[in-house]
Amino acid sequence: MLEADILGVLLKMQKKKFFSSFNAVYSKIGRFASEEVVVNLLNTKCIAPMLYGIEACPVTSRHRHSLDFTVTRVFMKILCTKNNDIVLECQNFFGFLPVSQRIAIRTSRFLDRFICSENLLCNVFKRQALCRKSEINLG
Repeated sequence: MLEADILGVLLKMQKKKFFSSFNAVYSKIGRFASEEVVVNLLNTKCIAPMLYGIEACPVTSRHRHSLDFTVTRVFMKILCTKNNDIVLECQNFFGFLPVSQRIAIRTSRFLDRFICSENLLCNVFKRQALCRKSEINLG
């Protein structure tokens, strides 16, 4: 099995957890809360568990787009729209970073801590970590 396939299986489980946590939150508050409250709860209760530990894995662009699409579908449900441009504009309005950008930030922070570590094993892989950090696009 390829590494990408293994990561794909793990991401399926993460997305399943994301949807179940979102559905649990949304079923309790539903249409009674404002969109701002729902997005804040989505950010704190659903996104963090979905991205837990992902910074230590080599994530392909296909997997990043898949996670972005997962969150976009949830925003479409919250905003009652199918228009991707509206979703992107609302994400900007709420200050909601795309998942792919969050992954880049988390990975960069992880690699910074990894590179600065005094651990012998981390020092062995320091060059690979520096190469991977240089490939990260935070723009």
